[in-house]
Amino acid sequence: MVGWEYPTNPREASGLDPEAVHDAEEDTLGKEFEGVREVVADLRSLPPELRPLLVGDTLVRFANGMVYVFFVIVITQFLEVGLDVGPLSLSPAAFFGVLLAIEMLVALVSMPPAARAAERVGLKPVVALGFLVYAAFPALLISVPADTPLTAPLVVALFAFSGLRFAGLPAHKALIVGPAERDTGGRVSGSYYLLRNAIVVPSAALGGLIYGGFSVPGTGLSVSGSPTLAFGLASAIGLVGVAYFALFGEEYDAYA
Repeated sequence: MVGWEYPTNPREASGLDPEAVHDAEEDTLGKEFEGVREVVADLRSLPPELRPLLVGDTLVRFANGMVYVFFVIVITQFLEVGLDVGPLSLSPAAFFGVLLAIEMLVALVSMPPAARAAERVGLKPVVALGFLVYAAFPALLISVPADTPLTAPLVVALFAFSGLRFAGLPAHKALIVGPAERDTGGRVSGSYYLLRNAIVVPSAALGGLIYGGFSVPGTGLSVSGSPTLAFGLASAIGLVGVAYFALFGEEYDAYA
């Protein structure tokens, strides 16, 4: 007959064995802090050559983020422009869908020529052109005259022009990865996009406040909205980014 064996370890007897209750290997808090430290270290160690590109890119993306969501409103409400060609008649909402398709088509068609151009003239001019399109588009769009025979053709031309901003994406990525040390391209890219996107987050809120206006409860302070001001300010911020990159951005020979 097997007798009852009493536990000889007091921790086992109490049922409070720390190793049983808490496995240090399963603790993710320390790993999370370590991950945060690694991200901060990566941000601090970004190659100096990337800083002008990062500043210019962030300003351009911030500008675009301020008004991007309002593009559809400008077409469907501010301009109220549709398309009438013979028997074909498109509402402003349907026409906006066509405009986006035109933009994407131009983007796809322009990427191969842009890549070949980057081989001849360098990456920086191609990237700068994409930044310029980003920056100029809002002011150009809000300046289109409404209710004229040229309204629809001008809008089509502008969205085709907007598609060129995507043509420089391959060159842009090459400029990001190029200065990175061997086998660190992924970490450098991740840190770059993390910082840029974090700064751009509030851009839509700022653009919305300027576009639609706002009031401060309890103070009687009220600011009327202005689509023209929102789009104009967005382009101004974007052009500052373009100028900064043009002046201080460095070339990287990706085809050496």
